[in-house]
Amino acid sequence: MNTQEYEKSGTSKYLMRFSGDLGSAQQLLGKGVFQFFADASLLLLGAVLILALNATLGCLILASSVLVGIIIARLTGKSNNWKNAAATAKRDCWLL
Repeated sequence: MNTQEYEKSGTSKYLMRFSGDLGSAQQLLGKGVFQFFADASLLLLGAVLILALNATLGCLILASSVLVGIIIARLTGKSNNWKNAAATAKRDCWLL
C-alpha cells in the first residue's frame, strides 16, 4: 500500500476495518463451536434413544453410520489426492 494514501486517509479507517473483521471472525468461531456441540449432542441423544428402544436396530444404524462415515472420509481424501495429482501432471506438462 502506498504510504501517501495511508497518511491521507488516516489510521482510524483501517483500524476500524480490521477490528470489525476480527469481531465477525470471533463471532463466527464462537457460534460454530456452539453449533457443533449442539449438533453432536443431538446425534448422541438420538443414538442412545434408538438403542434404548430397539437394540438390534440401534446397532444396525450405528454400524451403517460408521461405515458411511468411513466411505465419505476415504472419498474425500482420494478426491484431494486426485486434485494434487492433476495439478502435478499439469505442472510437469508445462515443464516439458
